[in-house]
Amino acid sequence: MSDLEAKDHHGDEGIVAHVITTGGELLQGHTLNTHPAFLAQALWDVGVEMTHQVTIPDSEVIADEVGRAITQADVVIVTGGLGPTSDDITRECVASALGVGLELDPAVDSVIRSYLERRGVSVRAEQSRQAMVPQGAEVLENPNGTAPGLWFDGLPRDGVRCRFLAVLPGPPRELHPMVNELVIPRLRSAFGRGDAEVTDVLHLIGVGEADVAAAVDGPLEAIDGLRHGYCARIGEVDVRLIGKREIVDRGREVVTRVFADRLVAAGGLVPTVIRLLADRGWMLTTAESCTGGAIASALTDVSGASAVVDSGLVTYSNEAKMRFLGVSKQTLDEHGAVSDETCREMVLGALEASGSDVVVACTGIAGPTGGSDDKPVGTVFIGVGTRGGNVDVERCLFLGARATFKQRVVVKALDMVRGAVGRCG
Repeated sequence: MSDLEAKDHHGDEGIVAHVITTGGELLQGHTLNTHPAFLAQALWDVGVEMTHQVTIPDSEVIADEVGRAITQADVVIVTGGLGPTSDDITRECVASALGVGLELDPAVDSVIRSYLERRGVSVRAEQSRQAMVPQGAEVLENPNGTAPGLWFDGLPRDGVRCRFLAVLPGPPRELHPMVNELVIPRLRSAFGRGDAEVTDVLHLIGVGEADVAAAVDGPLEAIDGLRHGYCARIGEVDVRLIGKREIVDRGREVVTRVFADRLVAAGGLVPTVIRLLADRGWMLTTAESCTGGAIASALTDVSGASAVVDSGLVTYSNEAKMRFLGVSKQTLDEHGAVSDETCREMVLGALEASGSDVVVACTGIAGPTGGSDDKPVGTVFIGVGTRGGNVDVERCLFLGARATFKQRVVVKALDMVRGAVGRCG
């Protein structure tokens, strides 16, 4: 399974939602479609599971897709295509799918005109298209744009499953507030959480997806009412457990029992490392060669890093290793830049130069050139040392493209920091 794939073991269907995102810019790759992830999480929090998502162009196919979705899902959400231009035809397509007409809503038209006038924008006749409302729809106010949303509570067509249909503008700055403030409260009131399912995500570091599945698939599948799935990333595996609270807790016990030393806290590896360092009041320095600062970058991407990250050194050349870290020329001549000995001296030099409590260093061959028989492309030495403690160096082989190699080194290096700091606690 690829790093971005995930697999699920599905149980009985509960309250489900289908999401339809529209727009050629999404299909052509000009705009990243962030709606599915945002909507899936928002819906899950009120006990609604998004089981189907489709992205389609601004065309009459919208009517076909809406017509299909309302027969298969309890909640249907459509985004995009509510603007004033000729390709914004979502409201017309929704009306067609429901078999209803469109009517100009004078109140909505007035709100749109006032919104534009307050911003010094000329009001064009085309803007009134946004005030056309399908019969039976409730208008959802959009304070961040001119396109109002539409809400259907019960649909005027036989043979439908859908209880609620929401038609919302596409721009995230308009969509997100409307979902959070208008759509989710309505769904929470209708469905609530009650004894709804919960999801726990357990983060495992330094173990392969296949190994995780081989170890826990059987015990997890034996727990009635539990669904589980895996999502693999570079150097990491997430185990998702879905079910009632007490059922999920049983699944958590299974995974924890097998992989206690591979588990990191919620949020993943980097927040775990930062918390461990902060709990001890320790500062960390990175001394990087082949990763070019990627370890320091990963740490400083997370809030709170300033309390634990002292400095980051990128010593890419041999001269820089000697000048900034005190690596000896003899070590480089005899063992090479990519060696246990050089990595060890990088750690010791950074500890002395920085005054930090812990240092992580790496030196390797990212490729695609530069390898040899005894040190092929993908070879890397990663070292971690603590003040007054030992320096531990590991040799690893990470095959793949340069970006993949660097990310694997980052994960391994931070996991070694996690282990070293934990052992000192």
